[in-house]
Amino acid sequence: MPTRYARYALETKLRVVEVARRGGVWEETAEHLGVNYHTVRAWVRQHMMHAEDVRVRPRGASR
Repeated sequence: MPTRYARYALETKLRVVEVARRGGVWEETAEHLGVNYHTVRAWVRQHMMHAEDVRVRPRGASR
């Protein structure tokens, strides 16, 4: 069954977060990489809250 959400490489997340951290225009970086604006905004917000952790987070409840 195909997933509903696109999976992005950790390198992509790190690149966008690094641009944001340096004060760059991360919206343009997202567009250049073909990543949805809202997805990137969530990554940047997550980085601001938990600077050391931009890894893939598990989805759903534990079973």
